[in-house]
Amino acid sequence: MTDKTLPDLDYLRNFLHYDPEQGIFYHKLTHGRAKAGDAAGCVHIDGYLRIQVKKRSYAAHRLVWLWETGAWPKRHIDHIDGNKINNRISNLRDVNQSVNMQNLKKASAVNKTGFLGVWFEKGPQKYRAAIRLNGKRLYLGYYATPEEASAAYFKAKKNLHEGYVF
Repeated sequence: MTDKTLPDLDYLRNFLHYDPEQGIFYHKLTHGRAKAGDAAGCVHIDGYLRIQVKKRSYAAHRLVWLWETGAWPKRHIDHIDGNKINNRISNLRDVNQSVNMQNLKKASAVNKTGFLGVWFEKGPQKYRAAIRLNGKRLYLGYYATPEEASAAYFKAKKNLHEGYVF
């Protein structure tokens, strides 16, 4: 049984137009403050473009997947280049959460070093690099600088993470 709250492709195509070259949806009809021809959606606090459909907010990348494949994504939609608003179908892939996380390119805002997979160890006064593989942390060693630790991390990432594409 299908979820009646999800818009189907026919419903979506009645109200929006998708430009695959730009990766942007446009309104077909004027309604409320949205004018026909305007780009649809707005950037949410999480950095993803969201579009209102059937009085619900949807991530634009999930709507692109529906538009281009005819089916809702089964898993996570990964932005291959890491740009959360680049919704060209060529930049999207339906992957599991693990692969999606493997494609991270930069550290979270709470990482004090600013480098993915790197932190400072007070004891040895060095930077440590580690990577996750199959749910386990693999330590990659200690380094004098965060840049050296980051280089070790990305070398390991390239070799160990199937989801990492750069």
